[in-house]
Amino acid sequence: MIASLVHIDSLSIVIMILVGFIGSIVLAFATRYLRYDRHYARFLASLSGLLVSVIILSVSDHVVLFGITWTLVNGILIRLMTHFRQWPQAIESGRQAVYRLGIGTAALYLGLILVTHSAHSVRISTIIHTVPVTPMSTIGIGCIVIAALAQSAIIPFHKWLLSSLNSPTPVSALMHAGIINGGGVLLTRFGPLVIQHPTILHFLVIIGLLTAAFGTAFKLVQSDIKRMLACSTMGQMGFMILQCGLGLFPAAISHMVWHGMFKAYFFLDSPSAAQYPKLSKPETPHPLSAIASIVGGMAAASIAMMILHISVAPINSSVVIPIVIGIAGTQGMMTFIQRNGVSLAPIGFGLAVVMGAMYGFSVRIVETTLSPLHLLAPQPFHWVHGMAASVLIGLWASIALSPLITKRKLPGLYVWILNLSQPHPATITSDRNMYRYD
Repeated sequence: MIASLVHIDSLSIVIMILVGFIGSIVLAFATRYLRYDRHYARFLASLSGLLVSVIILSVSDHVVLFGITWTLVNGILIRLMTHFRQWPQAIESGRQAVYRLGIGTAALYLGLILVTHSAHSVRISTIIHTVPVTPMSTIGIGCIVIAALAQSAIIPFHKWLLSSLNSPTPVSALMHAGIINGGGVLLTRFGPLVIQHPTILHFLVIIGLLTAAFGTAFKLVQSDIKRMLACSTMGQMGFMILQCGLGLFPAAISHMVWHGMFKAYFFLDSPSAAQYPKLSKPETPHPLSAIASIVGGMAAASIAMMILHISVAPINSSVVIPIVIGIAGTQGMMTFIQRNGVSLAPIGFGLAVVMGAMYGFSVRIVETTLSPLHLLAPQPFHWVHGMAASVLIGLWASIALSPLITKRKLPGLYVWILNLSQPHPATITSDRNMYRYD
């Protein structure tokens, strides 16, 4: 009986390891963070239930069990978000999540029904290999994609994430490090079906790129540490969905792992972040430093291409990844030079190369781990991929010139981005006296 309900494969093992590692750290943090809370036991029980539910979801093979555990995960998450029930702003945050995650859950149910009917099977491990390309199955996959976008706070569902900052810190850490990655996991689980629909893949590239661009822009104008982290998560989720759209599901899972670990650390460390000395705003880089940094970025991209066996002939969608690595390597080396001086540029160059190698090896490990699932499917190069690469380069150039985007020099752009990045007004606590928890 149990064998017909669950299926353990390399993807579920990766998820269980990640959830177990991050979850145990967050749970240990929560035992100290809310030690004197009068609902301490209830909070820890809910948090533990959330972790168990995610693990069950990762191995669920029956569509009914998958749907139930998906709903349970989101239900417990919203319950934890509204732990401080006497705080109206926290209740409104939960309400915003209910609206948007509810749309995603309803879409998931409809999608599962349609693909189950098309495959004449209730086992996901069978469905993903037997569903034919028909109008019904295409609508079903489209519904599953909508569920993934809602879960990962992709535009236009992003407001629930930006409005969730009233959550206790352990909840925010687990939400940003794990639960919000559910969209990428869902797309990867149904990857063999998504790959059959190039139009859906192109849509994922466009919507992921749009979310990554706006999330990054939102982050630039924030002054609150938790809002910065939330906008950063939005941008990272956009890039993860973009990678799925490129047919590079192992790269998306690798990104999910790294993002999960880093974001859990940053959220758990956020209470003490206000004590850190503020870094001065970066200045526009000197032309020679910029050129040296670009060379370092190109070296980082080249070594990653070698490790990942990415070739420019014939060109395909995977060429976008070295461009991203090159941008990251360039920015990393430029920041290092600005903080430590041009004399240490060779060290910055070496760090950029190491970063490119680390990324390449991490993706390669995930590719090898997930190889039995046949989830690596680079797509023939399309104008959408060229547009994505161009926008990413342009976005980085804008960030490099971010000192120009100030209230004084470009007030209209600054205010427009700031207004777009605001959470739902009913979730904002403008006065500390509005915070009530009896």
